[in-house]
Amino acid sequence: MELEDELAEQKRVKAKLQESKDKFQVLFNSINEGVFLCESDSKEETGRIIEVNDTACNRLGYT
Repeated sequence: MELEDELAEQKRVKAKLQESKDKFQVLFNSINEGVFLCESDSKEETGRIIEVNDTACNRLGYT
């Protein structure tokens, strides 16, 4: 029974995580300003764009 409870809890947590990701995506792409999420590496002094919202893409002519 304990294994079943653990599996049910994992399933519930995965569903909540997906719900949270979906809400973030809707909010992120509903913002009327271009948003860029960047990741930097302070050792390398480099960075990369990891996410861009739809508004930024549209304003810059990208899909």
